Amino acid sequence: MQYTYYQFRLSLLFVLAVLFLFSFQTFAKQVKHVEIAKLFVGHTEVKPNRSALIDTVNKHVKNPLGSPYCAAFVYWILDKANVNYDTKKSGLARHLVSKKYTFSATSVLLGINKVKKGDILIWKKGETIFGHTGFVYSDWNGKKGYTIEANTSKGIKGSQSNGDGIYKRYREIKPYDYFRINWITRFEYD
Repeated sequence: MQYTYYQFRLSLLFVLAVLFLFSFQTFAKQVKHVEIAKLFVGHTEVKPNRSALIDTVNKHVKNPLGSPYCAAFVYWILDKANVNYDTKKSGLARHLVSKKYTFSATSVLLGINKVKKGDILIWKKGETIFGHTGFVYSDWNGKKGYTIEANTSKGIKGSQSNGDGIYKRYREIKPYDYFRINWITRFEYD
């Protein structure tokens, strides 16, 4: 059977429409966890590191109540959005570093990688095991952009890694700071 020019164009249009819909669905999936996290921006603690929501996310990773909860919030949101991850679910931000899905903040500064909506930023405090984590709110312009973080402060004053709630923040990769973004993780959906 030979295709006419009209049939060929219709087939091509159909294939392009399917590809467009598929790519749109893939994009929508890539940011589902950010859309869920946005629902909690502005939530504040009732007591230090405590509220009904914060207790729920800490229980989710088996943290004692009253523990810092930035990583617990990230894991709780990832599970709500059915995101696949290959890391140990815990209350430590550094456990979000994955052998398969993580790249260094330095690679962003060198232009090798870009920070995209839905990525997970992982901070490090000096040479300790402690740090901080949060979601990338929207694609970054180079080394700066917006995040959604739990257990942080609303502005530049106050604790950046043990604050009083869940906020949208503006952050920057500064590799020589004591408290710095060290890694970026980009997990996948089912």
